[in-house]
Amino acid sequence: MVRNHLKHKVAGCFAAAALTWALWKPIAFAAPRSDLETLKREEVRDEDDASERDFSKMKGIGMLHEVIGEYALPKPIVLSPHGEARVREDLGVNVTLVGEDAFRVAPQHWSKYRPFGPVEEMYLRDMHGQTVSPADNPGVRVEPDLVSPDEEEQIMQELVEMASNFGYDFAAEDGAAAQSWRMTGRDEGKAGLPLAPWGWGKDFDEGKLPSGLQGVVKKLKSLAGYPLGPLRDVTVNIRSSEDYQMVPHIDPLQDGPNSFVLSLLSSAVVTFSPIASLRHDAERCNDDEQYAQHSYTDDDIDCLVPRRAVYHFGGNARYLWTHAVRGTWFLLTWCKQRKLAQRENAIAKIFAEVKALNKAITMVVSDASSSSFSRRNLSKYLLQRGLSPSENLLQDAQALLSLLQDDAKHKDVSNGSSSPGPRAMAHALKPAVIDPQRLQDLFPEIKASYVQQPLDYGRNSRYGDNWRISCYMVVMENWKPKIMPHEPMLKCLGDIMHECVRSFESWYCTLKGFKQGSKPFSVMNAFVTKYRPLHGEDELQKHIDGANVDGSAILALPTDEPFEGGALHVWDGKPKQELVYKMAPGDCMFMDTKIWHQAKPITSGTRWALVLFLKSEKPTSAD
Repeated sequence: MVRNHLKHKVAGCFAAAALTWALWKPIAFAAPRSDLETLKREEVRDEDDASERDFSKMKGIGMLHEVIGEYALPKPIVLSPHGEARVREDLGVNVTLVGEDAFRVAPQHWSKYRPFGPVEEMYLRDMHGQTVSPADNPGVRVEPDLVSPDEEEQIMQELVEMASNFGYDFAAEDGAAAQSWRMTGRDEGKAGLPLAPWGWGKDFDEGKLPSGLQGVVKKLKSLAGYPLGPLRDVTVNIRSSEDYQMVPHIDPLQDGPNSFVLSLLSSAVVTFSPIASLRHDAERCNDDEQYAQHSYTDDDIDCLVPRRAVYHFGGNARYLWTHAVRGTWFLLTWCKQRKLAQRENAIAKIFAEVKALNKAITMVVSDASSSSFSRRNLSKYLLQRGLSPSENLLQDAQALLSLLQDDAKHKDVSNGSSSPGPRAMAHALKPAVIDPQRLQDLFPEIKASYVQQPLDYGRNSRYGDNWRISCYMVVMENWKPKIMPHEPMLKCLGDIMHECVRSFESWYCTLKGFKQGSKPFSVMNAFVTKYRPLHGEDELQKHIDGANVDGSAILALPTDEPFEGGALHVWDGKPKQELVYKMAPGDCMFMDTKIWHQAKPITSGTRWALVLFLKSEKPTSAD
């Protein structure tokens, strides 16, 4: 099995992913007596009740488990009324008969694998920080640099795209905040959840893997010193939480004797623990704070898996040792409590400022005690004022405060001696911000780099998870399933993007009366959109870019298929006006926060645009 634990942060994205599959090769003889005796001493114990046999699972195979605290660990003993050949076929591993209807898994002997070498000395450590000698290695091997950076990018892009069609968030079932998306061809008893197309076990279809994973399989089969047969399982886990851990466990016996774990986009540390030691100190290995600080047992072995490397475990490491990823539970809990307290203090401070500005509105947006915000009432008020509430109470409170501060400024002006007249426009179309010929020269590369990346904008957007026509260069962190920035497009238009940001900063300082250069912005989200005269791809309906977006820029790009329609409509001013703009390549529309706008439908041709969502980096004052 290959299981990939990855954590990465690229252009604003944070994700973690895991790939899993198993390779097996039955042998024509039982494992050497020494291995069988080890399994007998460690796993066949008096409490095993062979009379309580459940043959309903796994097509007539019953399993025995040892429970150590919260961990239910499968023993390498199976019960079946069928013969040895049938059990071997169903499990994908050699077995030997040890009693009536009872079979013991017979792992491949260590001599079948390549010897341990300098690589294992480099990446394996015991609990004293010392290298692990070959004699003490239970069967863990590391193969660095199995895939190249380009192959890594291809694999992740394919997996993230597949996550929109297959799998489920298994952490969410337990109420966890971590995004842990899992795709597998194995039926794990999750009713109604789509299984990956490649299947599982003896029915596994290697040809239905995405091309990147097929390349990984080919490389694994070519490695010297691993007795491998047909592929039995591939499981993909995409994780996007820093608060991630994997509890000690033993992979299902049906996955075969060889497990490979591929690490993408970051390194990972995997902890192997002998079952005998877990049994001896069950209290410690089930105590979150204890194992986070001191590991599960004193006999554990940590394996550092470098980025793009694969580690393999077989033999005793496969059946008599668990593997896990220890979470920094106590540190994360402390950090979360501290962040929560800071957030609550910030919300309380904003509530006091809102109350000082407008007591009547404070009553509208507060809870029954009138002492703090009501999320529901605040969201309702923001909608009434034409804003889109977020799922973040602090962001919505900040949006309300900004709104009331603007109201107060306009009220002060209207109470003065002179008439204020119409409000200054909070948007502007700037011609030729980027040289049109430069964009024309880049267009073939833009077109070649473009790929559609489906994205879920969330339940507060009218598009929800139906937006399919953009290619992302920078991605905000709160979307799931997480999508990856498309590096070819970022490489092509990265410089253009930054030039647009600099021009926006200059315009914004002029609009607000700030000193030039005193108001930096960062890119929250950047994408290229390709409009075509097809349903769902021809327009962008009236909207604002979100309460947490401080400004937006839209750059018109060239096209090789002239289009009809596609005008940009903007609603701005006081009283509000609807203004219509036709943009030429190189023109850029700058908009302040919360400006309603719409891209009208095109009726022919193809329209291309680069869109930036911007975030103010720090406050500043006017001259």
